[in-house]
Amino acid sequence: MKKQGVLFGAAALLLLAGCSQKVEGPKSTAKSSSTSQQVKTSKKAKKTTTSSAKKVSRKQVTQTSSSDKAVWSSAKSQALKTYMASFSQAMNQQYADYQPGNETHFFGLNYPSYFKEDKLAVDDQHVTADWSADGTGSNDYNVVGIYSDSAAAHDMSAHLYLFTIHDGQPVVLITEQNQGMPDGLVHFKETANTDLKQNFAQIVGGGSATSTS
Repeated sequence: MKKQGVLFGAAALLLLAGCSQKVEGPKSTAKSSSTSQQVKTSKKAKKTTTSSAKKVSRKQVTQTSSSDKAVWSSAKSQALKTYMASFSQAMNQQYADYQPGNETHFFGLNYPSYFKEDKLAVDDQHVTADWSADGTGSNDYNVVGIYSDSAAAHDMSAHLYLFTIHDGQPVVLITEQNQGMPDGLVHFKETANTDLKQNFAQIVGGGSATSTS
């Protein structure tokens, strides 16, 4: 009788153990499946982030390359010089070109070195400007040409033209300021001479200027 009781008890324990394994089995499988899904999701998210980062990086490189693309050259500088010779004749004014190493004496100011003083204004707004051999740079106005008739002028009516690249566009600035201003700035404005503007734009674009009549 005792032997049968022991056998019955052992059988009951085995049955419970089997039931326990059947119940826990699916949980383990579900947990494993969930972990696998999380790993896949993490890898996918990482891949997407990496891909996006590469796209942004390529875009930044493209934008940088585009903004740093040269728009001026020695050939264009020579074309401007030739045009300004005809402009001088038409205006009956003697314009000379100036650059680093050959500076103006425009009412006591030497350009282009005076750009370093950071005392220029355009339309009464303080701006930055500096000489640029290729038309690129971080200044508001990148100056590619400087022309003035101050050396030949015999009165206080000399002109100073700055041929510049502003926000990627050709802009010709002029000043006739012959004395200091209360704000300490030299004030420029865009020239109203359409001939100058159009021909400079043509030269920047790689075209030929036309003689000024």
